[in-house]
Amino acid sequence: IIGVSDITENKKIWRALIGEFLGTFFLVAIGVGSCTGGDTYTASVPQIAFCFGLVVATMALVSAK
Repeated sequence: IIGVSDITENKKIWRALIGEFLGTFFLVAIGVGSCTGGDTYTASVPQIAFCFGLVVATMALVSAK
């Protein structure tokens, strides 16, 4: 459980919180973007799943560095 003292005293937690925010943002933004195709195009389920998989793999590579 994270308390107020953990956030104010531990400077490394901000890096983890920003990383979680960015990872979630990209997963939701790109994932929802893969579901919307427009007027004449609708994405299929395998295309959407592949897009989510690419986002997760990319975020795993970025977090490993």
